[in-house]
Amino acid sequence: MSRTDTALLALRRSGAPEGFEEIVRRYADALFRTCARRLRDRQLAEDAVQETFLRAWRGSATVAPPEVAGWLFGIARHVCQESARRRRRAAEGAAPLDEERTPAAAEPAAALDLGIDALDDFEQALLHLRHGEGLTCREIAAKLSKPVGTVTSALSRAYARLRSRLAAAGRAE
Repeated sequence: MSRTDTALLALRRSGAPEGFEEIVRRYADALFRTCARRLRDRQLAEDAVQETFLRAWRGSATVAPPEVAGWLFGIARHVCQESARRRRRAAEGAAPLDEERTPAAAEPAAALDLGIDALDDFEQALLHLRHGEGLTCREIAAKLSKPVGTVTSALSRAYARLRSRLAAAGRAE
């Protein structure tokens, strides 16, 4: 019988590293695809996934996130943002850290990335599982130990927020 992500992190907190090893097996490919999409560089994506799991390992000793997938994708998002910021600053010299990025000025793919970035971690994880992994709502619900209705309504809200963000940027059709 497959253990839930929450049960696996509880194993890790009790001193059994195999709980975290299973989390890595479950999410490594999905996190890599997410990081590769965001960073558009295979080596940077591999580094970002490693950094994500390192931060998650350190945090999992004390943190009990209610949504493990959302927590991991949130860590990955921050790692990718830091990596992109370092790369941009290196290319531009010492650009300010809080450089403003607006979807209207971005290419369509970049506008989509910015729209996805505006979603919360759980919504981002759902979108990735649905479109990046190709899972059905029922499969996502099983993977996250959530009711199917919760998954479908959260996806619906995520799509609405994404449409609104893209429409505001002049990119929605």
